[in-house]
Amino acid sequence: MADTKIAVASQRGLSTTLGALKIPAPEGKLSHRIGWHSAAVTALAFSPDGLKIASGCSDGRVRLWDTATGSLIAECAGHGGEVRSIAFSPDGALLVSGGKDCTARIWETASGKPVAVLAGHLSWVRAVAVNPSGTLVATGSGDNSVRLWEMQSGAEVNFISHCSYVTALAFSPDGDTLAEALWEGNAVLRETVTTSRLMVFAAPGRAMTALAFFHDGKSLVTGNSAGGGQIWDVASGEVITTLAGHGTSINSVAVTPDDLHIVTGSSDGTARLWDAETGRCLTTLNNALSAVRSVAISPHGDLIATGSADRSLTLWDMSGRSIREFGDGVAPISAVAISPDGLSLLVTGPGKSIRNWDTASGLLRGELPGHKESVTAVVFNGDGDLAITGSSDRTAIIWDMKKGERLRTLAGHDTGVTSVGLSSDGRWAVTGSLDTTALLWDLLGDTPGRRLEGHEFWIRAVAFTPDSRFVLTGGTDNTAMFWDVASARRILQLKGHSGAINAVAISPDGALAATAANDSRAILWDLFSGRKVREFMHGDAQVTALAYSQDGKQLLTGSGDGKARLWDIAGGKVAIHLDGHDKPLAACIFLADGQRVVTASVDGSVNFWDRSNGTLLVTLHHLAGGFLWTTPADEAAPAGWFWTDRPELLSVLRSGLEGEPPVALPHEDPACSAYLDTGMYNRRDLTMSRLNDFLTYQREIDRIAGRISGRQLGWELNRRPALPGEKGGKESPL
Repeated sequence: MADTKIAVASQRGLSTTLGALKIPAPEGKLSHRIGWHSAAVTALAFSPDGLKIASGCSDGRVRLWDTATGSLIAECAGHGGEVRSIAFSPDGALLVSGGKDCTARIWETASGKPVAVLAGHLSWVRAVAVNPSGTLVATGSGDNSVRLWEMQSGAEVNFISHCSYVTALAFSPDGDTLAEALWEGNAVLRETVTTSRLMVFAAPGRAMTALAFFHDGKSLVTGNSAGGGQIWDVASGEVITTLAGHGTSINSVAVTPDDLHIVTGSSDGTARLWDAETGRCLTTLNNALSAVRSVAISPHGDLIATGSADRSLTLWDMSGRSIREFGDGVAPISAVAISPDGLSLLVTGPGKSIRNWDTASGLLRGELPGHKESVTAVVFNGDGDLAITGSSDRTAIIWDMKKGERLRTLAGHDTGVTSVGLSSDGRWAVTGSLDTTALLWDLLGDTPGRRLEGHEFWIRAVAFTPDSRFVLTGGTDNTAMFWDVASARRILQLKGHSGAINAVAISPDGALAATAANDSRAILWDLFSGRKVREFMHGDAQVTALAYSQDGKQLLTGSGDGKARLWDIAGGKVAIHLDGHDKPLAACIFLADGQRVVTASVDGSVNFWDRSNGTLLVTLHHLAGGFLWTTPADEAAPAGWFWTDRPELLSVLRSGLEGEPPVALPHEDPACSAYLDTGMYNRRDLTMSRLNDFLTYQREIDRIAGRISGRQLGWELNRRPALPGEKGGKESPL
């Protein structure tokens, strides 16, 4: 591993890297990141008037948003770790937050300025609550205690000890009682003034993870670590109704003002709206890419807010329709393909969208409409004039890429299509499906596809040999099968994996095949004998994507930990590690020029890399609308360049004093507007030339860096540097 190169690209953090060189933003200088939340949204609350939403984040920040416009009002910085809970005072003037740094903090909501620090807990403050009169704050902690504090003075007035840590707190509507959820599986109801225990709601064997009072004070709803919910009668302690449907832990619960409905958020990636009387699930909110950490309901009962581990804050109406995203706008990717000339990039996901990007200009050429459900796979033919897509709608579509038109629909599978392939001679197509079969299609005729049967479970991957004579399939039965196209007969069965096969690839000479699987291995096979030639180990990470280089010397693999590896086949060692994604890889591609490789991830990013040294060139971020291309940092741009028609998705950060985190500027701030203005860092020329003409890009960077003192002077004189073709600079408040 001494010769292994490691390339790291931080796409969404506060700093970016160029090779091993970190370029921080100087004190008081500006940088940017994608989205306003840099980490999971872990806590939410509506203000009492419903005009603001407060979000707590695992980056230690609390942010206040305008509910109507989605604009950032204020940012509260002070916690030394994840913010776990937040609550408004009844008048909305103050906000309380609890965090991993063992403190609770009180903030002014108008300015975001700190008012008080409530220190005393010995572990995370996991829960906070404010009583209805606004005089008391309750905090619950992993140190197995609840503490009561005076809101005005910040003085501790009571201490309650438990045998397990406290996960949630809620005051009753009249303020007379306090409910405490405990990890040991109980919820405790106690008198606020005397702290005397009044009732225990027991759910043995399951950790109690969330709770909320009904607004009439007569009922209490709780959620547990098994994904179940219970509605309790406060007077008797009996269960009235149960909520069943989540696959794993309920992290947050909220009750509508009329007490008719309940909202729950779960680690299964969904939020659910329930009928409080019957316990029936009315709507499932599925927009989250990962765990829903927090939910809140507006005071008027017309809006639901969800915060998720994927950094998104989403606003919904009560029908389950998404109204606004406060996150980064990046959508997950299911499949990617690039034409042999490298100029056309097809990106799919989520849903039935297929977007066709021009990599020379960075602009969207158009979309390919036709599928009725989610698109799961896409492949170009050898000439790039045809493409095939597969979908959960059980069909595949052949496309004329020059015209952007559908040529033919292939229908024959019983369930969704998972994988597709086109032969190099243009005659054959193959589709793999959840129905455990592959279908072989003759594109010169109209006959139904011939069925390749033999796999016991789903087929996830298919590929033709370069001579178009054979097909390789890989399935969740841990096997790969090699088929003769002419006879549709199986020739070989390749057994060696102990996990589902996710991807297959065949060497340029057709002699070797590579398979990638959930057992953390890629295996190289001799297709003449079926013998295992070599294994490529990936630690504990599942191998999710695979590609063979055109010269047959390297493999590119992608894994579930978001990493890609470029392997030298002869030696069986990693030549370069490509670290630039947050989530599992969906695709790995060698470009035909032999100089670049592409990796795509379900995190919504497509990275272009220099194959020789692992340098990240550019990233395309898959947006639901518009475009966003970004680069890593360089000598002239401490946070990198970008090109976008969606500047509102970027947050601009002003660096603080040493040791202090940067602060995000509101978009209304003139400095923010100038930073995002086309011509400052929003540069198409630099962003796209870094991908397509690196020498031109480097010459321009050297020119800018060589005049850096003049450029800084221009900023100090409130003028940005002149662009090519301009005689002078542009007014800038930087």
